[in-house]
Amino acid sequence: MLLIVLVSVILLPVFEVEANWPDGTVYYGDRIFGHLATALRTSSFVPILLALGFSSGFVHYLLDRSVYRMSDPQVRLAAKGLLTA
Repeated sequence: MLLIVLVSVILLPVFEVEANWPDGTVYYGDRIFGHLATALRTSSFVPILLALGFSSGFVHYLLDRSVYRMSDPQVRLAAKGLLTA
């Protein structure tokens, strides 16, 4: 769990790039990393970081949907042949 927290804190300024617009709000990435977070917002990598954020959110949605479906006993029974093959 500590590893997940550490990775989350390290990646915080990368994932906050899409949320940080110049409206005067100070985000956690700014508080923790200071100028690094500001440099990420103004860099030429912003489109890549936005694409990373959207694609990771989409993959999270797909995986979450799969896990929810596998919680149903009938779905697990129907998928048993695929999972054991």
